[in-house]
Amino acid sequence: MAVSFDASGASAVADLVSPGDHVNLLVNVPNASELGLPDSGGPAVVHVFQDLKIIAIGDVEEPAADAAVAPKNPGTGMYTVAIPPQDSARLLLLSHEYDVFLTLLGPKTGAQNLPAIADKDALPPPTTPTQAANP
Repeated sequence: MAVSFDASGASAVADLVSPGDHVNLLVNVPNASELGLPDSGGPAVVHVFQDLKIIAIGDVEEPAADAAVAPKNPGTGMYTVAIPPQDSARLLLLSHEYDVFLTLLGPKTGAQNLPAIADKDALPPPTTPTQAANP
């Protein structure tokens, strides 16, 4: 099934997503408990869907495998994803009630158990000295 929602700019990986890419979809909620998760004690960003295939952005669709010309850059706007029918209503409801964020997946990235992030102290420590100096 195909479902569309709006996302742009920083919330959509600086508009680097192209048709054919795979993304995770996150939502920013006032409290994770709104989604049946443990109380986050305040705002939380929650992974809702993983490994969604982008089938179109606006009117730009994924090019055929044998296409000789790359498609125009779709820029920002309406993202259309392939999703199982049982999840379509949930995606529509969440994308209309909350701010949506996309994360772009690499070619060998699969679904993972990803917790909600509710508090900056719950974030993992920086991985490089530069990040440690500029939290």
